[in-house]
Amino acid sequence: MSGNSITMDLDQLLQAEQELDLILRELRENEREARLLYDKLNTWKGQSADKLRIKVEVFFYHLDTKTQILLKQKQEMLDAIQRIKEADGSY
Repeated sequence: MSGNSITMDLDQLLQAEQELDLILRELRENEREARLLYDKLNTWKGQSADKLRIKVEVFFYHLDTKTQILLKQKQEMLDAIQRIKEADGSY
């Protein structure tokens, strides 16, 4: 692989990392807002409220699972960036 190709791959990975950071930041902000709304469900009573709480809890579970996957992919991306930098030797 030539140096130009490594630089291009590195630039693409660095841009992807920035985009992933933005996505993760937005997910966390949205989750915070959703949890604030969820906390308000505690004042609701009845079977409908219970069903809605369960649905929201399932949503949070899936959100957490997807967030963990994104964090794992980010770490893999950071590892790839480090390997490219080491292989290139100029970083």
